[in-house]
Amino acid sequence: MKTLLLLLFTALLAAAAPVPLGRMQVMKDQFLPGPELQARPGDGREPVVLRITAVYPHGTAGFRYDLSWSALEPGSYDLTKFLEPAAGATPVPLPALTVEAAGVLPVGPPGELPDPGVPELPSIGGYRFWLPAGITLWVLAGGAFFYLTRKQKSAASPSVATAGQSLAQRLEPLLQRALAGPLETGEKAELERLVIAFGRERLGLTDAATPAVWQSLREDAATGAWLRTLEVWLHRRSPVEPAEADLKALIARITAS
Repeated sequence: MKTLLLLLFTALLAAAAPVPLGRMQVMKDQFLPGPELQARPGDGREPVVLRITAVYPHGTAGFRYDLSWSALEPGSYDLTKFLEPAAGATPVPLPALTVEAAGVLPVGPPGELPDPGVPELPSIGGYRFWLPAGITLWVLAGGAFFYLTRKQKSAASPSVATAGQSLAQRLEPLLQRALAGPLETGEKAELERLVIAFGRERLGLTDAATPAVWQSLREDAATGAWLRTLEVWLHRRSPVEPAEADLKALIARITAS
């Protein structure tokens, strides 16, 4: 009875439809007599890749196996040809486990392949409508963000130069606002930049680097006192607002220049 069932199962396998190349297939609970088997080591040129995923003892007659296999070339294969006894045991005749693999393309030259045609986007309400609309909205939102950002930056730097203004004329309004209340971060950065430019102009250090200009202003008797106060105000983690007298002294010096 066992032999009849085994032959019937083998016939069903032979009649099964061929499977595509490269697609992993699973065969469960396959009985094979004799000692325990293992996948035969290959050299990378075999047409079939075979793995044993599970082994179950079947009394003293043999073992049951869960197998996974994938064909790399079309044809009919006996999977037992890719097995061998484990631990050097003596091999015994095995019933064939025949599988069939075929290519995934239809028979014939490429010219006979069916034309898939050009896919069409769905009508309004689908990608045909929402894709262009989304791109348009994205561009408009980016333009609006860029415009507003530029506008905010311009508002944060009210001391931008106008035609014909000197450095002293651009620097004095910032210091006047500092007397009325704390400056914004952008205004402080603009103040520092104008102080450096003012120092280059007054001390004749046009080509000097910023550290050299700052050092010269710090060592100058007329500017050293208020510059040290300005450094504390601009650069320390917890800045201290400059004294009103120091700012007035700086304004007076700029006005007199």
